[in-house]
Amino acid sequence: MKNLFKFLFSTIIIYFHRKTNQAIDFEVRGNQNKKILIIAYGALGDFIICSPVFQLIRKKFSNAEIHLVAGERNADLARRSGWFKKVWSVRLNTIAFDRNNWKTVQAIRDSRYSLVINLFDEPDDVALAKILVIAKNSQFISIDIRKKSKFQGFQLKLFKKFFMNRKFFSYPAQSEIHFLERIYKITEFWSNSVTPDFRYIFPDIDPTTVVKPIDAKGKIYVHPYGSQRNNCLDLGVIKSITETLGENNYFLPTIKNKFTGDKLKAHYPDAVEFKTLYDLAAVIKDCTAVVSVDTDTAHLAVALDKPLFLIRANKDWRQNFDPKIGHYFVFKSDNTKIESIDLIRLQNEIKKFVSKL
Repeated sequence: MKNLFKFLFSTIIIYFHRKTNQAIDFEVRGNQNKKILIIAYGALGDFIICSPVFQLIRKKFSNAEIHLVAGERNADLARRSGWFKKVWSVRLNTIAFDRNNWKTVQAIRDSRYSLVINLFDEPDDVALAKILVIAKNSQFISIDIRKKSKFQGFQLKLFKKFFMNRKFFSYPAQSEIHFLERIYKITEFWSNSVTPDFRYIFPDIDPTTVVKPIDAKGKIYVHPYGSQRNNCLDLGVIKSITETLGENNYFLPTIKNKFTGDKLKAHYPDAVEFKTLYDLAAVIKDCTAVVSVDTDTAHLAVALDKPLFLIRANKDWRQNFDPKIGHYFVFKSDNTKIESIDLIRLQNEIKKFVSKL
């Protein structure tokens, strides 16, 4: 019942904030006094992947004031980058009935941006409503959006219907197109000659502003839990990885599997706690390589030019979020479930990977 009420609430907002007759000037000519907002809410990996497009937008609209909407985890990195005049930190997904959250959304809307560029490809039904509120007084373009749920799928059709005067995005996003290629499609609105450059750009790491709880030189960082059940390794697989790497040659974070409750600290007393993602980045910059099931950490490793051993379930759509650059190896499970990993094959591939470092 709560989900239905949330769906009805957000659908009403979408309806009353539709933009059926939007006149578009994608050049935003004379942009010296214009303000542009980029929505890059999402996981850490999303922020890093979008960094080449951030630079393209800054180059194209060199005289405009560029702001960013990001989630809490990305906001700190965004502020450290110095790329944006202002960074808004707001919850878009899930939070439907929080007054303070909506006040922030309305404050963003009232800033009256000339152009809103949405790079958030997986908004739920609530986030769709918030994005439309934010873009109410602005021109608006969006990345192709992925289907997330039944409710969100219905609203996406409604959402697209309100923009029939121009093809702003596809629904659902074509499954065979990589995320990096989809975000570069944004540039087609102002140029037909942009050559995609998939190299990530990461904020400079100031050693005076980070805390390094471990000396990572000569060690490999192992990140065995992700944000979904199908990218979390069980303890047996984790043990196989650490035994293959050898004692004192690796370190793990003090994270837990949110689906099973397994805490790495309970099994690996030397697991390291990182206060911020910026601190983690500083440590990864010092380490030898990264082994990860989590795409956030994987893209962080690539951004910092570290060799990456990525472990994931063998699902076709997941390849659209694999790195496209850097020194990396993708190890896939035997079928669509992460539990189907062949431990002998995994150990052999890790040995090969390490031997090339």
